Amino acid sequence: MSTRSLTRIDVCAIAAALLLCATVAFAADKKQEMYDQAVKAGSAGKVEEAARLFCELAKLDAKYKDASQMCAAVSHEAELERKKSDDRFAEGMKAFQEGRFDDAEQKFKNVRAGTHMDEAAQYLARIPAAKNEKLAADAEGAKFDQGADAYRRSDFPAARTALAQIKGKRASEAQTILDNIKRYEDAMTAGDAAAAAHDSAKAAASYNQALAIKGDGPGDPRGKLSRVQTASTPPAGQPATGPGGKPAPPTVAAVKEPKAVDVSKLLREAVAAHARGNYGEASGKYLAVLANDPNNAVAKQGLSVVSALGGRGSAGSEADAMLVRAIREFYQGFYDESETHIKDYMNANGSRTGLSQFYLGAIKLTRYYLAGEPPSDKKLLNDAKTYFQMARGIAGFTPPDQKVISPKILKIYGGSSQ
Repeated sequence: MSTRSLTRIDVCAIAAALLLCATVAFAADKKQEMYDQAVKAGSAGKVEEAARLFCELAKLDAKYKDASQMCAAVSHEAELERKKSDDRFAEGMKAFQEGRFDDAEQKFKNVRAGTHMDEAAQYLARIPAAKNEKLAADAEGAKFDQGADAYRRSDFPAARTALAQIKGKRASEAQTILDNIKRYEDAMTAGDAAAAAHDSAKAAASYNQALAIKGDGPGDPRGKLSRVQTASTPPAGQPATGPGGKPAPPTVAAVKEPKAVDVSKLLREAVAAHARGNYGEASGKYLAVLANDPNNAVAKQGLSVVSALGGRGSAGSEADAMLVRAIREFYQGFYDESETHIKDYMNANGSRTGLSQFYLGAIKLTRYYLAGEPPSDKKLLNDAKTYFQMARGIAGFTPPDQKVISPKILKIYGGSSQ
């Protein structure tokens, strides 16, 4: 080798070669780093990231190790994982909405691909608070059930103590029961005061009001009602009279009182019948629920839906509970409520058609008399006669006797076909 000095061209050539070697070495190191990251991502279950890295590496150097084959294989695996993750997210959402938070947590933690990864992470962050909320709701639900059960047993003090503690989502339901307890107790107090004052008509109306709220309530409302009715019944052949010699309002039950029912069980049966498409049975049971629990939102909605459907069959015998309630309301002077509930009963194809039409006529005629004789509007009288005529046309129907209904109403009923 010559010992002559290196020329500038020689120096530049050597420098370029060294730079090229460094660049090649750097590129090789970079590719190895991407390959290692891809393998690590795949091992961690991050198949989308692994597929992205392998495919980027294959674009840089299609012949680098097995990058091309891994790009194809892991991309396929990533597509399968996206579908699985979407399913897991949907299952996690369902479990979260149903309050199965442990199941939801397991599903969300396994959402490792797809478009729901951020949402899954957000739900995971919400689960601890949701668990605490459910625990509080469960405790409140148990307290509500305790109070509602006490109410069903007519243990009003225990019911009041438990339900007064309800402050959450079931507060409105608890307040409804508490309001029923107060109205019941007020009615019984008024009935007892009227009975002590020998005002049998007022006492009977108050006891009937208590019975309309809770037929098996405390204080023996049925027995007290029976006693004041017996005390006010005149000798045979003499009309019943009230204060001032005016006709006393009839308070004898016109239909058989239904037995006490388990409202929760009845509601479940109504919903099941509704789901089967047995709309007649469903409407009858919904009516029976509302006769005992007028503010039951599920029964109201169910009856509204069923009423909008055509071709439903006749309501079951449970629906008679609503007719009983309506007749009680008539004797209590709640004519609007009575008419509404009788029409609900008839719209549900209740079986006591003649009795329903008779009491609709009695409501119209009572309003006619209350307006003064002769009233300026005789539509009430004409409507009453129409209902009476329809009742008379029902085969086998016999109207209540004068122990139950005013003779003046029976007189118009008897001539309604003329």
